[in-house]
Amino acid sequence: PVTTDSVRAWARRLRRPLVTTFAGRIDLARAPFDLRLARRLYQAILAPLEPLLDEPSRLIIVPDGALYYVPFEALVAPSARAEQASAAALGTPYMQARFAVDRYEIEYLASSQFLARPSHSPLPLHAVVLTRAAPGSGAEVAALEAAWPHEDLTVLAGSTATETAARAHAEDAQVLHFALHAQADDDDPLASHLRLGPDARNDGYFHLTEIAAVHWRARLV
Repeated sequence: PVTTDSVRAWARRLRRPLVTTFAGRIDLARAPFDLRLARRLYQAILAPLEPLLDEPSRLIIVPDGALYYVPFEALVAPSARAEQASAAALGTPYMQARFAVDRYEIEYLASSQFLARPSHSPLPLHAVVLTRAAPGSGAEVAALEAAWPHEDLTVLAGSTATETAARAHAEDAQVLHFALHAQADDDDPLASHLRLGPDARNDGYFHLTEIAAVHWRARLV
């Protein structure tokens, strides 16, 4: 019941306050979430599907285009209580809103081909961890080392976490954990990359095009 242009415009308006910077930084105090716009998107995208859904339901969303920027969990379902409540009386209208995440378990997939049931290999699963110069990555690796069987865990850290090593070690991994920096490029999405270490064979910038060309068998990344 809504045009693609309308959804694109609403998604951009909903996202704009959340990515606007002040003095080079995002200030969440100045990033109001537009409940009215979130409700409009809910009515356009999710409401027409509600008669087909049992409650509670699990939604698997394969977004496209502007829908990649829509936080489906935060879309607001129509609610008489929220409509009638005033912000002055409640202090904030957000507490009265009925968000999609209150009703649905929401999962995102990059493509519908991932809906196919994976072939489950017997436990234990071999995990490969790549970590390089990212805040908090040491704690991530320590938690994995404490929880994972030592013989089934390979950790590539610092200078050993190269793009070449990632390609070689990840082929047989069932679980891949990247604890490192990444760069997303909205202007040129194919230039988006993971920041691994360089060596004589690769520059360390693991670009989206290169990732797409690798056929890993991991069950979880």
